[in-house]
Amino acid sequence: MKTKYYPLLLLLILCFSIWACKKDNREPEREKTKAELLVGKWQIEKMYNLQNEDDTDDCTNKTTFEFLANNDMRWSEWFVGTEKCSELAYHEHSSVKYQVENGLITIRIVTDDGKASFDDLSFDVSEESFTLYFFEGHKGLLFKRIQ
Repeated sequence: MKTKYYPLLLLLILCFSIWACKKDNREPEREKTKAELLVGKWQIEKMYNLQNEDDTDDCTNKTTFEFLANNDMRWSEWFVGTEKCSELAYHEHSSVKYQVENGLITIRIVTDDGKASFDDLSFDVSEESFTLYFFEGHKGLLFKRIQ
């Protein structure tokens, strides 16, 4: 009777050994670059002015940045003008591009009248948040990902 179950037991041990020692051939996920993390749509949560004072209100909280993979950018800025909340969609009347290089971001707005540029701004980005700094020590513009 012992010899009857011996081959079955040996087969089970062999199968378990192969299963237990099987290597995971999946490649480890590489960490996304800052440029890859930036792609998506972001809505402002907090906005600090150049004096590092909180300038956030219900109107400015509507401001969005959308970074596309082809380096185009859609920038809709909301502000209080003549007592009502108004939108300035830079991308509707201008070419807005961004570039990430050496951990810094440059944003260029080109209009018929000329161009504006925000060169080499530092920023932090994760899957959920994005902060843009205008100078060292600036508290920044704090965004949350919405897409």
